[in-house]
Amino acid sequence: VGEQLLMFTQWGASEVRAMRGRHLHGLGGRFALNARQFSNLIATPESAGREIFRSVFDTDANGLVDALEAIVSFTLLSQMTIKDKVDMIFTLYDFNSAGQISMDELVILLRTVLSGASKM
Repeated sequence: VGEQLLMFTQWGASEVRAMRGRHLHGLGGRFALNARQFSNLIATPESAGREIFRSVFDTDANGLVDALEAIVSFTLLSQMTIKDKVDMIFTLYDFNSAGQISMDELVILLRTVLSGASKM
């Protein structure tokens, strides 16, 4: 884990749930985030958030990051139990709230988890 991400290894379930709440309610559940929105997502000052955004997540330098990729990455880094991590990620990708993940949702889940993990 890169030095910029170490603080997220200290996050527990409450911090991850709060981040998810900020994504849903403060950011409207959008899929692409700019640096300011990313900083809001992780509740850090914009300068610190912008550095993580730029150096870790915006690998194609287009000024946007995948919100789900970021949320999954921080969830995986957290101190949550494996079960809680799986439950959080499942809920994140159960887009239609059916209580199950479709094949399309699973493909999106796997792509973003692998992409996020490769950046850590």
